[in-house]
Amino acid sequence: VKLKVNSGACTEIKNIVVRPNDAPVVNVQKADNNLVKMNQLNDGLQLQFNLELDQMINIDLMNAAGQILIKENVSTKNSTQTIDMKDLAKGIYFVRVYNQKEDLLAAKIAK
Repeated sequence: VKLKVNSGACTEIKNIVVRPNDAPVVNVQKADNNLVKMNQLNDGLQLQFNLELDQMINIDLMNAAGQILIKENVSTKNSTQTIDMKDLAKGIYFVRVYNQKEDLLAAKIAK
């Protein structure tokens, strides 16, 4: 599978090998651990924000084809946001957390 996201979220093409029996992976590609921490839950994700100012944060969850399945916009400074993934099939997903200026976190996860 080759993934190329044209919405500015990804500028590289990566080859992804998906094996059905692989253990879940969390591959954080870009993150400033002081600003956003991500924890994978059984049926979702938990994002913890530690920002200096209250700001609008965008969260996109995409499938391996690059389709946005979950899109959330939250105004936050220091809070925890949970993304519910219980209705999604097992597979590889990509999460992108960003504000108006930059990506704060980009990660690949397996459910």
